[in-house]
Amino acid sequence: MLISFARGAPSADLLPVAAVRDAAERVLASDAHRVLSYGPSGGYPALRDQLAARHRVPPDRIIVTNGSLQGVAFVAELLARQRRAHVAVEAPTYDRSLLNFRDRGYRIDAVPLEADGLDVDTLAALAPPALLYVIPTFQNPAGCTLSAAKRERVVAWAEEREVLVFEDDPYSLLRYAGTDVATLRASAPERVIWSTSFTKTVAPGLRVGYLIVPDSLAGELSQLATNTYISPSFLPQAICADLLERGTFEVGVAAAREALAARLAALCDALDLHLPDASYVRPEGGYFLWLRLPAGVDAATLGAAAARRDVTFVPGTDFFVPTGDGATPGRDAIRLAFSAATPEQIAEGVERLAAAVADAAG
Repeated sequence: MLISFARGAPSADLLPVAAVRDAAERVLASDAHRVLSYGPSGGYPALRDQLAARHRVPPDRIIVTNGSLQGVAFVAELLARQRRAHVAVEAPTYDRSLLNFRDRGYRIDAVPLEADGLDVDTLAALAPPALLYVIPTFQNPAGCTLSAAKRERVVAWAEEREVLVFEDDPYSLLRYAGTDVATLRASAPERVIWSTSFTKTVAPGLRVGYLIVPDSLAGELSQLATNTYISPSFLPQAICADLLERGTFEVGVAAAREALAARLAALCDALDLHLPDASYVRPEGGYFLWLRLPAGVDAATLGAAAARRDVTFVPGTDFFVPTGDGATPGRDAIRLAFSAATPEQIAEGVERLAAAVADAAG
C-alpha cells in the first residue's frame, strides 16, 4: 500500500460526511432556489453575513471564493493589471501561490525563513514590493509560525513602505500546542488582505475560501470576481453557512485538531527514532513538517528511492524561486504532510522513508 506524505488534505476518516449531508438537505429544503441560482459575486449572502459578524467587518469586505487559492489569483491578477507585478514571498513558500505569481510575470523576491518566521531584516533591505505574500501561522511548507515580535515589525515595515500584505491563514484554527498569535490584519486592517479556507477545517471538495479585504480594494476585487465567473457556487457556501450557524463547524474543527495532533506526534516520534540525523522545527499546528535531510542526501534522489518503497513526499525544490544562476534551493529538504495518514501509517511510512534515505545515501 502506498503511504503518502505528499498531499495536504485530510484523510477520508476526518471528513464530516454526515454533517455535510445533513446541512445540504437543510439548505436545499429551505433555500433551494437561491443556492441553485446565480447570485452576488461576493458570495452566498447568509455566509457573508455570518463571516462578517465573526470578524466584525461589514459584509461587503468579505469575498467568498471557490477555494482560497482563487483569492490569491484575484489579487495577483489585479496588481498585474495595474502594472504592479512585484511580490516578496517567504523562502520556501506555497508552490501554488508561486505559480500564480510566475504565470503573471511577477518579479519575485524571496525572503529566507527562520524558526520564528521570515527574516525581517532581509525583508527590510529589499526594494519595496507592491505585495508581501506571507503564511504567518503554521507555514506551508515549513510549519513554522511568525513570532509576535516579528509580526509587529512586518506591519510597521508595510505601513512605512506602503506595501500591501496578503496574509494567507488557512491553518490557524488547527493549533495543537502554544498560544494564539494575533493576525497581521488585526494591526493593519486597511493594509492587509486576510485569507482563509474551509478546505482544511471542513472538506477540500467544498471549495470554499474567503478574503477579508481593505475597503479600498473591495469594489475592484468584487468586480474581478463577477467578470471571472459571474457567481460562485452557492450550494457549498450554503452548507458552510449552515455548519457555522448550528455550531457543527466548531465541533468538526475540535475533532480534526485532536486527530491531527496525534498524527503530528506520531510523525515526530518516528522521525526521532528512525531518522535521528535529519532535523526539523516541530510545528505547533497545521498540516506540514519541513524535514532537513541528513548530509549528502538529495531530495530528488531520495524521491526515486522512496517511490520504490511506496512512500511519497514533496521535494523542497518545489517551494522555492530559482536563484540568479538558475539553481533552485531546497534540494536538502522535503515537505511531509501528516494529515492524510493514520498514526500507524505514519510510523510505517517513516520506516520506509528511513530505508529510502539509506538507499539514497549509499
